[in-house]
Amino acid sequence: MKSVDFINKTLDIMLNRYGPFMTVHEYAEVMKLKPDTVLKQIADGSVDVGTIENPNRRKHLFPTALVAQYVLEIIGGLPANDEGEVFKLHSIVPRGK
Repeated sequence: MKSVDFINKTLDIMLNRYGPFMTVHEYAEVMKLKPDTVLKQIADGSVDVGTIENPNRRKHLFPTALVAQYVLEIIGGLPANDEGEVFKLHSIVPRGK
């Protein structure tokens, strides 16, 4: 099994796709939630990753680096793969610009 720095690789992939900040819809996509669910979590303070609110636009943004860190913490809590198995991130691929 190849040794891969999943932290940097995951962050690079997410930064290429989303940029430094993610919208509510992008965060919902990564977390496999509906945007309305994320908005409710923000309103009641139970969202898993801190947000930045843009008061001029009344828009919440999620720092991509914090989302990547949270995703990796979740993955880190899962049982280890078999030795011959390679961990793959299929759902997060860079968008062509």
